[in-house]
Amino acid sequence: MLNEINCTLAEWLPHLSFTDCFLSLGHFRRAASLWGRLEDLRIEGQTLQRNMVLREYTFDFDRHPWNGPAPAPKPPPQKAIYEVAWSQPNLREMFGAVLDAYIQTMPPHAFLPRGRFDHFRRIGPTHWPRSLHYELLDHGSGIGVELHIESDDVEGLKPIVRAFASDLRPNFPEARVLWDDRWYKDRGRLVVFFPNAAPPALIAAGARLLIDLTYHEVDRAVKALGLAVTAT
Repeated sequence: MLNEINCTLAEWLPHLSFTDCFLSLGHFRRAASLWGRLEDLRIEGQTLQRNMVLREYTFDFDRHPWNGPAPAPKPPPQKAIYEVAWSQPNLREMFGAVLDAYIQTMPPHAFLPRGRFDHFRRIGPTHWPRSLHYELLDHGSGIGVELHIESDDVEGLKPIVRAFASDLRPNFPEARVLWDDRWYKDRGRLVVFFPNAAPPALIAAGARLLIDLTYHEVDRAVKALGLAVTAT
């Protein structure tokens, strides 16, 4: 699990706000370091004593007891016990324009973009598994209007989604339509790629068209395979 998180962090660091994630990254680093130390000692047939853990990987309150008076308690805010501070997404101007253009097409509520990341937004109905979704993805060199397969549970849909790459090509003369077989641990994705020179309204219309041309067939397969998620 630590190796998987390490790989994930390496891929996502360019998209994280370091100041927002400082404490979380620090906790992970200490946990990973402690795990590595425990493994080394296990191989050597030793154990890590509590005082060593406190000294090397945490602040040792046993060695630094607090002798001063307790601080006066502060009343909580009137409206809530705590407040969530959201960081503002830092979207590329082109990607932001595409998102705005897509919203202006007035898609059904189920197909509104979801998420706050700088470079992608997921789209899809709530009864689809999270690992199956449409996506607006900023590649830097252009914008992808895509349909992603991201888990073993939905991999049975791969033949249907892969076939769209050739079937739909004539519908997108301004874009490059392809099947990416290596996406997400070789599970695959359908990509309709628009270059940066494409007008945002054209890309937004392409997203709506991709959904219109593929949704019903994929949705029938989701239900036939028993993959639909029941709301709780």
